[in-house]
Amino acid sequence: MQTPTDLIDSWGTTHEALTFAPTGGNRITAEQLKLLRAAVFGVAQGYDYPNLSDQSSARDFDIKCAILLHETMRLHPSEGSHNEVWSFLGCILLPDIVRWRFGDSTDTMRFVGRERGMRRHAFGRLWWRAYLAYNPKWKEPYGLLSRMNEDDLVQVTERSSIAARPALFRSFCVSFALATKSHEQLSRRLLMREASKRMYRLLSLTAVEALSEQELKILTDDVFAKTAQALLQQL
Repeated sequence: MQTPTDLIDSWGTTHEALTFAPTGGNRITAEQLKLLRAAVFGVAQGYDYPNLSDQSSARDFDIKCAILLHETMRLHPSEGSHNEVWSFLGCILLPDIVRWRFGDSTDTMRFVGRERGMRRHAFGRLWWRAYLAYNPKWKEPYGLLSRMNEDDLVQVTERSSIAARPALFRSFCVSFALATKSHEQLSRRLLMREASKRMYRLLSLTAVEALSEQELKILTDDVFAKTAQALLQQL
């Protein structure tokens, strides 16, 4: 098993299988790729790279790296949905960072990815989280990332009906964070799961894309309030 130190000189900015989309977009240059690697590498060094990080440091790294990737790569969601983008980052540009972040038991999917890069890929999942969480109107545009723990984010991004709608994703997560504070006696996982079911039922009847930010907040707050009430009655 290769360590981060073993892989540190294995990165590159090109590959024989590399291709570009035939139309649209600007092709990233080797120099831009080097700058991207240097930026991510710098964040990792801030968390004791190449020594394996603890769970708390890993979480902080994920947040900073997610913001960095979203701000630097400037991808359109359609580009971010191509798994080849994330495979290149994981296997060619930043393989040592992937190994460092996930240790000796790193799953292949952390390098290669699958399913729009959202769920398993070391960097794809971070970019998507930042993309979904970002709201330029907020004082802290990416503040939602620090309000949700890893398990919370995994749960909500795996619910495609919610995660496919950024505005709904943000509102749902904000309402969830508030509900967990108001109902600390309830399991976070159970609250998320049951509220998601309730939200799914409403999505078949509600055109959430037509709702304003305030209307979405009212909707998702109500979903969590009713879900919490139902769960409390079962205690």
